[in-house]
Amino acid sequence: MVFFIYTYMKKILTTLFTFLFCGVLINAQTAEFKDGRYRITMKDKNNSPYSVTRPQEFLSQKAIERREKFNIAVTEQDIPVTPQYLSTISDLGAVLCNSSKWFNSAIFYIATKETYNLVAKLPFVKGIDFVAPKPEYKKDKHKLSEQTAVEQTLSIFSEPRKTNESAYSYLNNIYGRSIVQNLMLGTIQSHLAGHYGQGMTIAVVDAGFLHVDSASVFQLIRDEKRLLFTRDLSGTEKLLDSTSIYEEGSHGMMVLSLIGGFVPGKLVGTAPGANFILLHSEEGETEYVVEEDNWVAAAELADSAGADIISTSLGYSDFDDKSQSHTYKEMDGNSTRITIGADIAASKGMLLVNSAGNSGDEPWKYITSPADADSIITVGACKVNKKRTKFSSLGPTSDGRIKPDVMALGLFPTIVTATGKIANTSGGTSFSCPLVAGCCATLWQEFPDSSAQAIKKALIRSGDRYFKPNAKYGHGIPNINKVRAYFYTKEFYDLLATKYILPDYDSFFEIVWDDEKGCNLVKDFVFIVETGNNSAPSFIVKDHQYADITLPDISEKGGKLLCMVDLKKSVGIKIYPR
Repeated sequence: MVFFIYTYMKKILTTLFTFLFCGVLINAQTAEFKDGRYRITMKDKNNSPYSVTRPQEFLSQKAIERREKFNIAVTEQDIPVTPQYLSTISDLGAVLCNSSKWFNSAIFYIATKETYNLVAKLPFVKGIDFVAPKPEYKKDKHKLSEQTAVEQTLSIFSEPRKTNESAYSYLNNIYGRSIVQNLMLGTIQSHLAGHYGQGMTIAVVDAGFLHVDSASVFQLIRDEKRLLFTRDLSGTEKLLDSTSIYEEGSHGMMVLSLIGGFVPGKLVGTAPGANFILLHSEEGETEYVVEEDNWVAAAELADSAGADIISTSLGYSDFDDKSQSHTYKEMDGNSTRITIGADIAASKGMLLVNSAGNSGDEPWKYITSPADADSIITVGACKVNKKRTKFSSLGPTSDGRIKPDVMALGLFPTIVTATGKIANTSGGTSFSCPLVAGCCATLWQEFPDSSAQAIKKALIRSGDRYFKPNAKYGHGIPNINKVRAYFYTKEFYDLLATKYILPDYDSFFEIVWDDEKGCNLVKDFVFIVETGNNSAPSFIVKDHQYADITLPDISEKGGKLLCMVDLKKSVGIKIYPR
């Protein structure tokens, strides 16, 4: 399901879901045949032309480099479904929609009982599960309004303020009304420091991406060839005529605008310099468990292509076929297919960001899958005043873990509508999710040696409710500026800890940051070490340049470390020799 244009598309885009991962295998001799799509699970990967010793044959170089960088092994799980198995099934008259190497399965459309029975008898087939009827397709009729060409580029972030120009006017000329959602998360300082997602690849898994190929808000992405590729994983392009992800549904387009949109003075996404992969998995007209299979196939493709981040404004618990629907008990991080797939995707070194869901004011009220996965960032929705929206889904998971993880603006953000107009309209955790995904891209660009899980941990730690999380707000609204300070301070802390006795790092950082007042990592990040009481500073470090520093000796009574994270505030911490 899609999360959600809460005000006028809630019924179409709401998606909850259920499916027992083990499944009930359909007996070819007794089950009633239905014309539709089936998940066919294979017994093995025998006779595969692929080998873990030749990963370049099924993984991109970027995907291989990610695994090497973070010591992630290539295993049999990464090997695609045996091609011979897929071709044998296709030769019997079934139509392949997508496949999953992680689950060793494939989705096929089967039109006749004869084909079904033949497939069921194949020696390599472990089981067959009905997952959905033939997909439906409805072309979106929204027409693109007149667009104005975007002349400026991302260099606007490095242009100096004009003489006598106020800070507000300077920032307003860049961000327009989108300044609110960027200020709330702290991305403006990151952008002005030159980090807006360059070199990072974000896979957006969603419903349709109406007008992305023509709307001016995505012009810079197109001009700079940062839209790497698109793919339909739902099977509609194979089973129906004249379908395109640029023609069906606007939800994915709106989501993308919050990350990569760029119209200076009107809308700037949280990672306007990133590369993008657009993957269509959600079927807006119906709701069946096959959409979880579509999503897993999309996640696998994102992994193979070398994506760094997956942003998903989807979630599942309730289906048109009630026998497929999930229960709250299954929101335990280990039960549903899509949640298991999300955890596998994270194990490949990617960072996953997912909407919490829009069921907070409904009988269900809880998060939906894959938001219950423990290895992803689950995002709830708040208002401009930082209060939770009533529709934002609640935690905890059924096994008692805190969810959502963080919150972001989800009610009336500055966004692109179905006609290409930029406006403050609608709401849903669909919109808070991509804002956070973009923040993660800017952070990972700035700290490329950090793992996905390190970025996740630091982001959650920066939440304004980190020390008092709950089932409504999770850890609160993250502060990207605080995350940046956390990483930079850690570098200096590790250096000091080789010679001095310090508090544990988290305590050290809380003293430096001071949550009561906060502080901004603007220009200078200054550390001064005094070698004893009332003595002159031994050295001064600015702008987190720690190379070639000789740490001084200090008196037995202890020295004083002064930390200044901006130009207005300094904090003193006593340090002692080891």
